[in-house]
Amino acid sequence: MQTLDTVSEGEIVRVIKVMGGMRIAQRLLEWGLVPDALVQVVFNNKHGPIIIKANDATIAIGRGTAKKILVEKVSMNG
Repeated sequence: MQTLDTVSEGEIVRVIKVMGGMRIAQRLLEWGLVPDALVQVVFNNKHGPIIIKANDATIAIGRGTAKKILVEKVSMNG
């Protein structure tokens, strides 16, 4: 497992857990970033916000928030 800020561009990951308080959890819930949600990292140059696609929406997430989202890589081979 890893945090969202370490995922490379183009990779698809599954949200495992949000590590943070109620405020961040509520914001991520509104975006659909809940456990078992699939997320594709569109842009991550290791500086500045991370751009992801989730639930047919494109979302920019700050690095601090991304460090609180625990994810695992998804195998697309079945």
